[in-house]
Amino acid sequence: MRHLLFIVLPVLLVACGTKSPGTDNPDVSDDTSVTPTDTTETDISATDSTENTDSETSSEPDTTSTDNTGTDASTGTDSETGTDTTVIVEPKASGESCLFDSECEIGLCVPTPDGNVCATECTGSCPTDWVCRSAPEDSGLSIQVCLHTMGTHCFPCTDHAQCAERSGDPLAKCITQHVDLGYFCALDCSNSKPCPAGFACLPGEGPGKITFYQKCQPANFHCPCNESAKELNLSTPCGLGACSGQRTCEADGLTDCSGGEPDPDVCDASDGMCINGEICDLIDNDCDGLVDELGTLTCGYGECRHTVTICVDGVENKPDPYEGAEPEICDGLDNDCDNKTDENGNTAFGEEPWPEGAIDHYYDSDQDGYGNPLVIKKACQGFAPPYLVENNLDCNDDEPTVSPDKPELCGNGVDDNCDGNIDEGSCQ
Repeated sequence: MRHLLFIVLPVLLVACGTKSPGTDNPDVSDDTSVTPTDTTETDISATDSTENTDSETSSEPDTTSTDNTGTDASTGTDSETGTDTTVIVEPKASGESCLFDSECEIGLCVPTPDGNVCATECTGSCPTDWVCRSAPEDSGLSIQVCLHTMGTHCFPCTDHAQCAERSGDPLAKCITQHVDLGYFCALDCSNSKPCPAGFACLPGEGPGKITFYQKCQPANFHCPCNESAKELNLSTPCGLGACSGQRTCEADGLTDCSGGEPDPDVCDASDGMCINGEICDLIDNDCDGLVDELGTLTCGYGECRHTVTICVDGVENKPDPYEGAEPEICDGLDNDCDNKTDENGNTAFGEEPWPEGAIDHYYDSDQDGYGNPLVIKKACQGFAPPYLVENNLDCNDDEPTVSPDKPELCGNGVDDNCDGNIDEGSCQ
């Protein structure tokens, strides 16, 4: 009897790794390799054998996979060779590049100016430019992680949560300088917080024209895409009406608005032209019967605080916060518009330049309320710093127990009450 001789093909078993919690879109690890088995076919049509084959021997190659429980992998079988092509993907450590939370061992991918990375858990402190905050609610994690202060800065956005949840700045907002430009995440600049280079603390409009915010915005009205925004291919709505479109962060930067250009010459809602939001151009862009109704803006401190009409004769009016500033004088007003009143210029100890109208003050080194007659300074009356006083009655400004209001002590050889006598008859 003729029997078939079966050749069992070797199958390369692939080692198993640890499963990354919730991994949906794994990347193939660089150090994972799969070697195909020898797939040379054997001509069995003329093979003769007098030996019986094992009745349990299968004519198919062994494709039994190893136990991958708890391992994230891309599995399959080569259709031509029948080889197991399972590929193991290890979870990424903190600091490694990522696009999805599921790729990271910690379960959270966060943005930075240089690209998205797997988050690092923290207990209160983080490296420079990072802050320790609670993980975003949408991550489902109950831990503290380091978030970059500039991570979402200039991200194209549609709501405030996109800007604040994964940012080191919880007060970041989604705002626009004009709807044609789109909406972008902007850092907070309240309480004199500095803005990054090329950005200024300017008013911007939130989504839905509900609220104006003072945030860090590009001085040239162009918000660049950082690497994280490019990797995530983020976009923002732009334009209005028939001109509505999208601007997207691509490899080469931010695209132009995909909507059409508005026609400012015709204000007819029935002709299919784009109805643009009101801008400063002597045209009724929003077809409400009013021209350039952009309102007013107030800025500046002290004597410089003033309100201007945003649009005048078709030209945007940007107020100067130091308009009207003058050298400080002693008049109870903030003349130089620095939010300080009757201060001594830029000096801290009553040195020149003194404000006009400043009077003599005396340095009170021991802070007993009496000044040294030999150390004369100047300051505005009623606005002197605590180390300057208007009297010069201290006879020992290095000793707080010696001053005109102190009792004379007997037998110490000191003029305790600064009356020019030592241990006089009234001493105690």
